[in-house]
Amino acid sequence: MASIFLVRLATICTKMSNYIKTNSPFVIEALMVLICFGAIISRYIILT
Repeated sequence: MASIFLVRLATICTKMSNYIKTNSPFVIEALMVLICFGAIISRYIILT
């Protein structure tokens, strides 16, 4: 279940990054923060 969640998260992040690159490069930094935050949440979900 966690792996499916990670795959969906990765696909959403790639779609958002492709959309953001065409619009505003500033949001890429915010996206990186969201990716790190999602990684922390996924680790917490896997450990529990």
